[in-house]
Amino acid sequence: MRIRRRRFSHFVITLMILASALSLSACSKADNATEDESNDDGVQVIDLSDTSETEVVPDGPADEEPAQEADDDPEEADTEESETVVGITMKDFVTQNQKTGGKVNSAVFVLSSVEQKSESGFHRFIFDLNYQEPKKVEESETDGEYDSDDGEIPTPPVEVRYRSDRGSIIVDLEGLQNDTSSIGYFSSKTINKDGITRLYHALVDSSTGERYEIGVNKVPEFRLFVDNAEGDSVSVVVDVKYPGGSGRTSVLGASDYSVTRQEIEGASKADGAGLSTFSYRTVGGETVIQFDVKGPAGNPIPKSYAEYDETGVLNLVFPSLKSHHTSNASAQYQIAGVGAVDYSQTGDESRFAFPGVTADSEREFKLSGESAPHHVTFRISQ
Repeated sequence: MRIRRRRFSHFVITLMILASALSLSACSKADNATEDESNDDGVQVIDLSDTSETEVVPDGPADEEPAQEADDDPEEADTEESETVVGITMKDFVTQNQKTGGKVNSAVFVLSSVEQKSESGFHRFIFDLNYQEPKKVEESETDGEYDSDDGEIPTPPVEVRYRSDRGSIIVDLEGLQNDTSSIGYFSSKTINKDGITRLYHALVDSSTGERYEIGVNKVPEFRLFVDNAEGDSVSVVVDVKYPGGSGRTSVLGASDYSVTRQEIEGASKADGAGLSTFSYRTVGGETVIQFDVKGPAGNPIPKSYAEYDETGVLNLVFPSLKSHHTSNASAQYQIAGVGAVDYSQTGDESRFAFPGVTADSEREFKLSGESAPHHVTFRISQ
């Protein structure tokens, strides 16, 4: 019996030791579980200034749901939209320069139409663009085919700025393959409403850019934004508050072609008259030369005249300028349809002589000026 009691007591003692060990193991596991849970709930700092599309994978077990993306947050989504879609907060009309979009890798837009309409308190100008997907690059040229814009329609690069010396708001659009809208170069759509005169299509030295000017008679307030339409279309919208005033452009000079002297009674050096740049093109059986000019608000067109001189050579003269389009005293240009053009600057005078156009040819010409935007246009028939 003694042996049995000793074995039983040994058995009881063994059971007590085992129970104690199991209790300690359970406590240890509970502590470890609490520590793991605190690690899973650790704070993750996401840099919202990083615009790269990087997937954030949370720590912890693989069967946990992934962290919510920043774009799903309503406040963050609104901020992103205002920065990407709108060049400036849409509700604000300002006088400062405005831009939207960035650099595009190639000419990817076609300007399909330019529309304008009156709204309550402002005039709206809509430039409709069609996106042309860039051609794929062959695999032999790169690591594989790729689209330079990753299949997404980029925001068109546009700059809008007011030029007081031009009497206009300049709208520069870049990244264009072509302009198929109905307004030709050196042409305009008349508006003449509450200080807004016309929408004018200028000619610029750019293979992928187009320039339009909105004529205004006073300092304007305007806004720029981009409306991403459905499909491959996007609209650039420029709203201009009516600045008030007559809203009519002044037309000076000749109304008809002739071979006799024509002149514009405009501003002189004392008024601040000047030439900025000039451009030209041959279209419809005539050569058109257009000068960007400047002068006082009430009289922005410089004094000028055109005639065949005593030697029979056609001349265009600006007799009294404060500033000239170049600092050179002389220069020669080649213009299609008229040949060489000899430029000379003497004192306040700028003279353009056309030795290839003589009185014997009886080629008619027309000299005129128009304000807001300010131009002098010289047309020579073929």
